Amino acid sequence: MAFGTVSETFEYVLEEDRNQPEELQTIFHVRQRAKKQINKVAAEISGMQTSRTARVKKVSANDLERMDVLQWGQIVEKVNNYFIHVGAARKILEHFKLDGQPTTEIVIAGKTLQFHCVEEITDESGLQYVCDMLSSQDFAEIVEFSDSIGRMTEPEKKD
Repeated sequence: MAFGTVSETFEYVLEEDRNQPEELQTIFHVRQRAKKQINKVAAEISGMQTSRTARVKKVSANDLERMDVLQWGQIVEKVNNYFIHVGAARKILEHFKLDGQPTTEIVIAGKTLQFHCVEEITDESGLQYVCDMLSSQDFAEIVEFSDSIGRMTEPEKKD
């Protein structure tokens, strides 16, 4: 069944978080990307790879980071229950007003670490910080989920 892009957002929990208690699960509110949005990212990448004289130029890490942020802004509307390590960069802690806020202990690879939990992130710069802090694997998983939303339909059964 073919249909247009779905404008609703869908809650998504990363695969590695699904076995955690609910209070330790981060929820991403994800939209389906339209073909037009995918083409915009491809055009940006193409523009980075050629100059006006049609010579190939080197794509910088900043260029690739800009593309990640562009994709992220197209698909993620909100993040709930996001955990930020107490040792994160000062500008991140200040942005989310985390100084002096309570922390949660989480055991990672046998080591107990302290994290702040941000209950809801909706502002553009806050969402960009989340994008910047995600692992490449988690980022790819969320983009893949966004691209698969249109294939998750269940047709109504007729009697």
